[in-house]
Amino acid sequence: MPSAHTGDAAASRATADVVRPAATAPDDRAGRKAELLVEKRIRAALPERDGYRVFANVAWTGRTRDHGQVSDGEADLVIAHPERGFLVIETKSGEIRRDASGRWYAGSRKLDPDPFTQATRSQHALVRKLGELPGRPADFDPIAGHAVALPGVDLASAGRRTAFLGPDLVPELVLDQATFAPGDPAMTRTAVERAFAYWASDASRQRPPGQAGVELLANLLTSPIELRSLLKSEIREGERHVVEMTAGQQQVMRGLARNRRMQILGAAGTGKTLLAAEKAHQLAGEGFDTLLVCFNQPLARLLGELTEETAATTGHLTVSTFHGLCEDLAREAGTLPAKPIPAGQTWFDKTLPAALDAAIGILGPRYHALVIDEGQDFAPAWLDSLQLLLHDP
Repeated sequence: MPSAHTGDAAASRATADVVRPAATAPDDRAGRKAELLVEKRIRAALPERDGYRVFANVAWTGRTRDHGQVSDGEADLVIAHPERGFLVIETKSGEIRRDASGRWYAGSRKLDPDPFTQATRSQHALVRKLGELPGRPADFDPIAGHAVALPGVDLASAGRRTAFLGPDLVPELVLDQATFAPGDPAMTRTAVERAFAYWASDASRQRPPGQAGVELLANLLTSPIELRSLLKSEIREGERHVVEMTAGQQQVMRGLARNRRMQILGAAGTGKTLLAAEKAHQLAGEGFDTLLVCFNQPLARLLGELTEETAATTGHLTVSTFHGLCEDLAREAGTLPAKPIPAGQTWFDKTLPAALDAAIGILGPRYHALVIDEGQDFAPAWLDSLQLLLHDP
């Protein structure tokens, strides 16, 4: 734009055993197939009527612990329950092995980090992200943990050879092939609840997230199903248009969660401006200082009206034209020259961008996220300047 590690790197065995899977070495398709299998079985075993919420293939943007830098997080599966807590699951397909040096492999592909480390990092990143959200409950410190799903591996048939996973392996946190046996949701439920129970017993001060905590998680991980147009002119006329997101727009929103930088192309009227406003709303609502910038004044007024409530309530959103931003920051830094009358094209093409660059050198970065609408109107050098306003350009 915006640990409970169970696999030790050291190994005491001179050789490594292999748990043979039901399928061959994984590729991308096999990995996705395994993720879908795990999701399907878990959804069937943990219905929402019992309080469970299951979120698959999710991503979020958070901050690192140092200097508020932006970081990315993702998980194959997140399970939430108001009493049991949150469980992050990392899924790996195919033949899983760990060699004598502590290196992990799925078939011939090296896993770096290993699935337990990956699940641990995702768990901590998710809880840290939830703790950053302005709407979190005051006493929010939820029970949370992780598990690893290996649907192609039968641990029972391996017997003591499961030691190849490392001396710190916690069996309660491994969901193997038997866990996902077809037609046996009770087996799946038992295995998942065993993992929940493990983390609940290890929680010294954490508490259940409650329904408010589950909703906080749901709001973070689920894409919006509609975009509301809140133009003042429509409100004055007593109208409020609701634009439902198309499948394509929802795919774009999911992509924006998984990628730090995206370019979105589309013909006029395909909803790019609404997507820009919605993404800026999401980022500012999560506490990121966000700049929403465009080229011309009419579009800036539209974006300002679409995001007016967000800007007012969060204090994290700035909406501006590029040249208006140049003037504002240059005036703040004292780098704005006297404006000629009349102001010719050189003023807009050269003088104001140069004043912005000088201002950035004095003021430094101030935004975590940058959303540009109608980016085709921006000179390449202007885009470079805008990125220097980011804490993590």
